[in-house]
Amino acid sequence: MPNLKNIAEQVFEAEKIDDVFLSIALVDKKTICQLNKEYRDVDSPTDVLSFNFQKPGNHKSIDGEVIICPEVAREGLGKKQDLFEEIVSLLVHGILHLLNYNHEKMGEAKKMEQRQKQLLSAFFRRHC
Repeated sequence: MPNLKNIAEQVFEAEKIDDVFLSIALVDKKTICQLNKEYRDVDSPTDVLSFNFQKPGNHKSIDGEVIICPEVAREGLGKKQDLFEEIVSLLVHGILHLLNYNHEKMGEAKKMEQRQKQLLSAFFRRHC
């Protein structure tokens, strides 16, 4: 089974980004809550945060970090859902944010959701 690094590489390949520096961190609920409070002024845990260290306007490379909280991800899963698949979904979601997709902007949520579904569909179809 592929690891998160392989999955990230496949997303960047699909998005035609070849200059990548990406950190992926899995953290506990307390840590993600602290980060969410510090950087987004939201005093609650979340499942994923993305930090883009790239200078605005540079669309050919990525310098960023995706932070995932498996504990929060697990809380939102149904009994038959797989935690690894959810973490993969969160990683793809976080990477899309680094690529300037933004579901909070008017009219862009659907575009981001569709791209995420395309990437996940292609990934899981190849690795089932």
